[in-house]
Amino acid sequence: MISTTAATEPGERRQCWECRRRRLVCDSSRPACNKCLAAGTECPGYGSKKPLKWITPGTVKSRNRGRPPGSGKGSTSAAKTKSMSKSPQVDNASISVGSSLSAESSPTTNCPDGAIDRLIQEAEAALQSEQDPLNPVTFLKSLGLETNDFFQSVLYFNDCIYPDLAVMHELVPNPYLAPIPMMAFRDTSSSVRHTICYLTLGHRIQQLAWQLDEAALVEERSRLYHHRGEAMRALSEDISNDRSQCTDTTILSVLMFLFADVRQFAAPYWRYHLTGATQLILLRGGLKKLVRTSAMLRPSLLYFMIIGVMGNTTSSASDQIPATSNLDLIDLMAEAYGEGLFPVLFCPPTLLLDIIRINHLRMQGSTNPTDEILQTSAYTLLEQIQSFSPEQWTVTSAAPPR
Repeated sequence: MISTTAATEPGERRQCWECRRRRLVCDSSRPACNKCLAAGTECPGYGSKKPLKWITPGTVKSRNRGRPPGSGKGSTSAAKTKSMSKSPQVDNASISVGSSLSAESSPTTNCPDGAIDRLIQEAEAALQSEQDPLNPVTFLKSLGLETNDFFQSVLYFNDCIYPDLAVMHELVPNPYLAPIPMMAFRDTSSSVRHTICYLTLGHRIQQLAWQLDEAALVEERSRLYHHRGEAMRALSEDISNDRSQCTDTTILSVLMFLFADVRQFAAPYWRYHLTGATQLILLRGGLKKLVRTSAMLRPSLLYFMIIGVMGNTTSSASDQIPATSNLDLIDLMAEAYGEGLFPVLFCPPTLLLDIIRINHLRMQGSTNPTDEILQTSAYTLLEQIQSFSPEQWTVTSAAPPR
């Protein structure tokens, strides 16, 4: 195993070429950065010039190409072309979501008749073009604005976000953790597409905020709020439609938007989305029924429960979210945790269930703080938590050897 030294001093830090490509913050370790080692890739180093990389002959064609004839639609304005020319150079395998869109961009919110067909036709036309379809820049330039932005976000997620998540498979294989298929726009609603753009832009801003000047940062945030607003508009239309009000797709869209807002904002906007999602779930028969009948929603519903439980721990005792402080949630949470769903919350199930009990006691105590039964229950719960053995739990929960 190759050993690396500690990271260099802040004034000497340099990004290795692989971390630059993946839009990551390099730890600048020598002779190779630890992020490359963790990803199982060879670190190309910190030289002043990007090292040459062998590419199999025939897989890459000349990039010196113009726009395909007939592609000068209204969706590709002069502002769009100018912003694409300002984008950083990308290699053949990835492209950043940072390519700016025109400020006048106004993607559709709900998919009207023929909208999906139009998106598919744009993608098929780009793939059948005489331009090199394997070159992401050429491919994206052939698309309309809405499709372009979605494809950029998918490429960014697969190239810059998923590699950091993939290491979780080493703990427990997770079938729900995978790259986003490039043709996912066939089956996703407008609200989901905008939420994916919103999520990836938020990640990009957090990763690169210290490298961007104020003007670039304002532009990126403007794009983020644009997609957030479009996602909310599309969700509003879906929920106001009796046919799509509480379908799996609509509930999934609300949950995805909830997850994005939890990650992006310190303000408690997430409570509004969680309350709204709770009402939609009740229209489908309640949380317990939906978890057991909808395989597509089950992983997202587990995160929904976790956000509600952990959110209640930092909320006022008199302002708890009842749906995630109810003791009925304990059996359901234990069941969901036991189905191989391994969330990004390294908390033993036993302690997570105790957190639900704590929230429930806090909610009851806010209305009757002198109740002796509640005080006795609190002491009993405290003793139970103190008796928990991390070592014993680690032994009993160890995954079998592969």
